Amino acid sequence: MAETLLRYLGLFNYFYAIVGADDVQRHKPKPDTFLSYAELIGVPPEKCVVFEDADFGIQAAKSVKIAVVYIREL
Repeated sequence: MAETLLRYLGLFNYFYAIVGADDVQRHKPKPDTFLSYAELIGVPPEKCVVFEDADFGIQAAKSVKIAVVYIREL
């Protein structure tokens, strides 16, 4: 779904990788999705920023010290 939406919006080529629920065993509120992405792009989690619209995602990011932009407030 994420890939389809990003392609539709013309944003797909701005991402180095995509990690979704199917790519991890432990889902949000566990931080595995974000940690997997950080590893794929070679950036330490504490240097990443997550744009998130769900409470579980915010909880997951904060649990590993990833900065969060809460997009429901934008």
